[in-house]
Order: sequence, then C-alpha cells, then structure tokens
Amino acid sequence: MRSDDTSPGPATDVQAQLQTTRSQLGRYAKDLKTLLAREEQKTQQLTRANQQLRRYARDVKIAFETEQQRRRELEQAYTDTVLRLTTASRYKDEETGGHIERLSHYSKALALHMGWKEDEAGLLFAAAPMHDVGKIGIPDAILGKQGPLT
Repeated sequence: MRSDDTSPGPATDVQAQLQTTRSQLGRYAKDLKTLLAREEQKTQQLTRANQQLRRYARDVKIAFETEQQRRRELEQAYTDTVLRLTTASRYKDEETGGHIERLSHYSKALALHMGWKEDEAGLLFAAAPMHDVGKIGIPDAILGKQGPLT
C-alpha cells in the first residue's frame, strides 16, 4: 500500500460503523428515556386514581354501614311498635292475648310449610298480632255485648 493512497482502510470502516452504532444507540437511549418518562406519568396518574377510588370505597363503606344501622334501628322501632300495640289490644279482653299468640304461631307454621324462608316467616310471626289492633278503638260495651250487634 502506498502512503499517498486516500482510500479508506478497514480501520476507518470500523470507526465509521462504531460512530453510526453510537449514534443509533444514543437515539434508542433518548427514545427509551422518553418512554420511561411517559410510563412514570401514567403510573402517577394511576396511583392518584387508585387513591381516589380507595377514598370513594371507604366513603361508600361508611355510608353503607350507616344505612345498615339505620335500617336495624327502624326495624327495631317497628317491632317495638307492634309489641306495644299488641300489648294494648290484649288489655281489651282476656281471650285476645291467647288468640293473638296462637294466630302468630299458626301464621309462621303455615308460612314455613308454604316454603317461606325462616326470616320471612319470623316477620309474619311478628306482624300477625296486628290483625286485632283495631279493637283498641272500639268501646268495651260493643266488644263485650252479648248477642247480635244492632
């Protein structure tokens, strides 16, 4: 080879390839850095959304528990009212008390026999005494009258 030869040699080709490869790797690194930044933003957004959903879930749970408590209190108030009205109707006559108890048991037994669930039959048992509550407003002279009413 002559010293005045200007054609690139194998070393120059390798250097050019290395430079091209470095340039390509630099672009890949830049692209990866951009992708990583986007993914980090998405991760932060998802994290914030997750935190918000957790707050919503906690609020819904608290609201649900509050409503469940209110429902229980309302059911207890209904039960207390039925018991008080039943007790008041028993004072009208002696037979009414036994009649009310028998009717409650019969109603529950029939409901269970018909395939009602235990809790539904229990509600019927609790409500059955209400059928005679109307007696409270009827004067004793009419309720205790012998013979037909006029």
